[in-house]
Amino acid sequence: MKYLKRILIGLLILLILAGGTVFVIITFYKKELTALLVDNLKTNYGLTLQVKDIRVSFFDNWPQASVKLKDVFIANELTGKNEPLLKAGSLSLSFNLKKMLNKEFIVKYISISDAEVLLVRNENGTKNFEFKKQAIDTSKHSPISFGLNKVAIKNVKFKFVNKERAQNISINFMDVDIRLKQYAEGLKATVNGKTLVEELLFNPEKGAFLKNTRTTLNLDVNYLFETKTICIHPPSFVEIENHPYNVTSLINFGEEKKLALQIESKKIKYERVITLLNPKMRKMLQNFEVKRPVDAKILLVVNIGKREEPVIIAEVVGENCDLLIGNSKIPYSELDFRGRIRSIDSTKQKGDAEHASVIFEPIKGKVYDFPFTASVSVTNLVQPYIDIKANLLIEANKIPYEVSKAFVLKGSANARLSYSGPTNKLNSKEFLQSPMNLGAVLTFKNLSYKELDRPYVYTINGQSQLNNRDMEFDNLSVITDIANANVKGKVEGFVLYIFGFTKKFKATISARTDMLTLDPLFVTREEVKKPQTKESKNNKEKMSESQFEFDVSLFAKHLLFRKVEANNADVALFYKDNSLDVKSLSVNTCDGTIKGKANIKNFNKLDADIAIEDVNVNKLFTQFENFGQEAVVASNLKGNISLNGNFKTELDNNMNLKPETMLGDVKLKLTNGHLINFEPVQNLSNFLFRNRDFNDVTFSELNEKFKLKGYEMQIDELEIASNVLNLFVVDGLYNFNGNSNMNILVPWSNLKRRGKNYVPKSTGQSAENTKGLKLNFNGPSKKMKISLGHKEHNKK
Repeated sequence: MKYLKRILIGLLILLILAGGTVFVIITFYKKELTALLVDNLKTNYGLTLQVKDIRVSFFDNWPQASVKLKDVFIANELTGKNEPLLKAGSLSLSFNLKKMLNKEFIVKYISISDAEVLLVRNENGTKNFEFKKQAIDTSKHSPISFGLNKVAIKNVKFKFVNKERAQNISINFMDVDIRLKQYAEGLKATVNGKTLVEELLFNPEKGAFLKNTRTTLNLDVNYLFETKTICIHPPSFVEIENHPYNVTSLINFGEEKKLALQIESKKIKYERVITLLNPKMRKMLQNFEVKRPVDAKILLVVNIGKREEPVIIAEVVGENCDLLIGNSKIPYSELDFRGRIRSIDSTKQKGDAEHASVIFEPIKGKVYDFPFTASVSVTNLVQPYIDIKANLLIEANKIPYEVSKAFVLKGSANARLSYSGPTNKLNSKEFLQSPMNLGAVLTFKNLSYKELDRPYVYTINGQSQLNNRDMEFDNLSVITDIANANVKGKVEGFVLYIFGFTKKFKATISARTDMLTLDPLFVTREEVKKPQTKESKNNKEKMSESQFEFDVSLFAKHLLFRKVEANNADVALFYKDNSLDVKSLSVNTCDGTIKGKANIKNFNKLDADIAIEDVNVNKLFTQFENFGQEAVVASNLKGNISLNGNFKTELDNNMNLKPETMLGDVKLKLTNGHLINFEPVQNLSNFLFRNRDFNDVTFSELNEKFKLKGYEMQIDELEIASNVLNLFVVDGLYNFNGNSNMNILVPWSNLKRRGKNYVPKSTGQSAENTKGLKLNFNGPSKKMKISLGHKEHNKK
């Protein structure tokens, strides 16, 4: 035990002596080392070295001996001493101790901290890193040399400033460790540590890459002496904002002076991908919001020292992603896509943002719930312009816009879309405004729609075209309960409506059909009452706020309505705000023509002007079912009627007339008229001319004006000339559903005999100037009684 203690004490004394010896040697040589270093830098490189303090240590990098230079200042004599190439708080050099004993100063390790390396290219073209060339005397051996195997860097800012081209590369090496291995052709190094990339600014107009970005380095590097080239090769990687990227690079400081950098990563957030790019490209790509990670590869090529745009070649691959474009808020989901970015000129030597492109092709996924395929290209990254081509299958019951809240939709449509314009217009207010250009061809397949509060269903087949605002169509097939029609026209504002930007649209439509059957419009339909939810109430309120306009021209070769049969029906309709205007109506029916116009408000108030020209009155009453009354029916009438009148009434829920609400002013003309087996007239034979035939009374031309009010027809003075007799209706109130009261004057001139071929002829006199027998018809329309004298009636 006693001998062991002696051995340990001896070793300790030996170490102290060795350390002391090393300290003495370093202290002895430190001034000589400093002088050698100053002389070496000045002689070989034209650099001036200034040091404020020198300290020695043999513990910092044992067993190497270290010299720590404090407050180091290195400047280039060619550009002046006021603009340093290097400023450092401390610079430590470690030497091979064995070689030092032989006065060979070989630097094995460098540690630099709190420093700034500043490379400057001035506006006049001079550079502080352009060293003075010296004639080397090969017969002399430099006492100081470098055999580095390690470099430690802490808080060192590297900055390259090109004042001539306003370029700036600034990187802060916070804590970086470099391991070196020399071989004949160059150096091999591993670089590990943390850095802060303040900016990589190659073109001030486009902005900086990787601005204020934290990175962690793990690089395998080779440096080739002859070509002055740095190669970063696999498996090198860099963590940028805590996400790993595989990195390969080629940096040439020789004649070419070029940087080529490729970064690749898997499952990276899209917003992180675009942060690797400059602000110009980043701003453009920010129009796309990708909500799931993508794979990305970016190649950046820069001609160092030239004011040129970098070459950028990038690829982005996404699977099952969600996407938004601009501020349109149209959701894309389940996307598979491949995006390529190219910014390179025709010489393939430099970037060219003006002719650059971003292409996403192919794209496959869903917009809303609709499957689609598409391609998206963006050109001219100086003033980006987007072009989108897409094919889309639209299932009507999945349409999410306002239109789905106002209509019940079924069926489908295939859409072939194109959309283009400046990307700065891709926002919620401008994406459908000029100069943005939307074009689409829609192919409808049994697409049906029905207003929520209407029973009528419209089914569409065929094609239509859309632009930024409107929809147009030339040969749509529209199937309804009343007709199968071919339709052409335009719906103004339809695109704005389906996107929810407006609550109205205006349709101008021309339709043709072989058969128009109106009966289904008037069928009683049972309403299914459902409990009103808050959502249904809101939808109803929104629908009531909507403003639809329909301007429709309809031609039907044949028209059927109950018993009415017509040909060549030509109708012009206008619908707005629950008001239907029949601007014109013309049909051939009952051997004549019926024309008119009408307005139907809220589908319950009718105001019509009617013109009937030379219509067979018997067919007219037959087809129009005696106009809902039984007083005068088709079997009582023959002849041709022409009529002009204004007619107002209310309609029930099935669009039937409410007779009690009727109002009308009518001007009537009857030619070749017959009144057959009309009981009130037949009853005249009980009083007058028993030998005359009152069963078939023929008339001369009859012209009359009368007013309708409810069931009542008010008749002013009227002379009727017939084959049986002439008479005056002095005044009368004929009620189709109640008691009538009519005062008749039978002139004494009727006493003259009338032959078989007697032609009826009016006298042209008034009742006031005519003498004759006064009679009164009174009572229900089919049971009117005749009495002598006139009776007063209430004129309403």
